[in-house]
Amino acid sequence: MVTGSVARPLGRRAGIGHGHDKDKEKVSVDCVDLNSLSQLTGFPVDFIKKELVVEQEELSVEDLRSKVAHFLNTTLGGTSD
Repeated sequence: MVTGSVARPLGRRAGIGHGHDKDKEKVSVDCVDLNSLSQLTGFPVDFIKKELVVEQEELSVEDLRSKVAHFLNTTLGGTSD
């Protein structure tokens, strides 16, 4: 059971309140707020910024995937794109 507030990525919800099946609600995420990511992962924002080599407080999902993939590749000894 989860109590308290749960951090969610920034984005817009499609299909809410327009007669669509509410059980199959779609969420479109445009960008991820690092404060929310910090709350979800338990890592401090400064640590995330340092490890992913970013300065901004928000990243597009595409940029976040790229940064995390690069971090994992360099940290785990794989090849980087």
